Amino acid sequence: MAHEHDPVEQLSSVVSALRAIQPRSPAPGSKDVAPAIVPKCPRITELRLPSGHQPLKKFQRRAAPDLPVVEEIVKDGHPYDVIGRALAAYYGVEVMFIYGLTREQPSALVRQIMMYLIVRVLEVPQAEVGRVFGYDHTTIMSGCNKVAKLRTLDARLDEQLTAFGQQFAPLREKVAPFRRVVNSPLTQAMYAIVQTHRQAESQVQAQSAAELGLTSFPPGMSPSRLRCYHAIVMAFHAGKLEKMAAISANLPRMLTLRFGLDQLDRPVYRTLQEVADLMNVSRQRALQIEQRAFKLLGITKEKSAP
Repeated sequence: MAHEHDPVEQLSSVVSALRAIQPRSPAPGSKDVAPAIVPKCPRITELRLPSGHQPLKKFQRRAAPDLPVVEEIVKDGHPYDVIGRALAAYYGVEVMFIYGLTREQPSALVRQIMMYLIVRVLEVPQAEVGRVFGYDHTTIMSGCNKVAKLRTLDARLDEQLTAFGQQFAPLREKVAPFRRVVNSPLTQAMYAIVQTHRQAESQVQAQSAAELGLTSFPPGMSPSRLRCYHAIVMAFHAGKLEKMAAISANLPRMLTLRFGLDQLDRPVYRTLQEVADLMNVSRQRALQIEQRAFKLLGITKEKSAP
């Protein structure tokens, strides 16, 4: 005999009761097809609120925060620009190449150090730093992770970043009011500074290319790299790369992929890591192949470390 509180029996009775419920038939021509067991919700106009109370708006927009005037913040120098210029003076790199599009060293590494200090010291979101330089936040994340890794491997770099962190810590107070504002006026002001330097970089690049007689060239090259590119293009037209293939097929392939010699009408300039991935070799091996190719062509490459 089942117990009077048997859960199985209670569940069966509930299921039977639910099956016995029939939905209410709608009246002819009526649009109300809701079942009888579903209570009809009253309209907001039918609700009677106590006197002095008003219904809340569902999508009420928040008031904009009271931000300080950007001109007052940057009158002694934009906080981001202060960091960039200090790094340029310390590592001996042109400011326009740090803010520019060049992907060669040491400018690219100094640019990543600048992003790292802005994110870690000034506590600026990576998305805002990306808006300053026109990059996606994942690019900023990758650069910061690279600098953090190099910091653990190089004690000298770790000492430098520690000193920079102490030097730039007072700038944190200036940035604090804009930290949680998307595309803040501080970000827009620095974006304008970056674009000014990139225009200057483009003019210097075009002038150097004209002096070398180059009609087309990869963007983001410094004058020294343009001279290197010009020498490689001249060697390519002279057939020297074909002679290098007799020594090793990787030598001309490296230069072709690195400097876009297969499409001289729209040349591209790939990083060493991109070429290493295309050749399915390590970055160190790709660097060795490039150095050997430059040596055979008599091209001197500048040092790639700050």
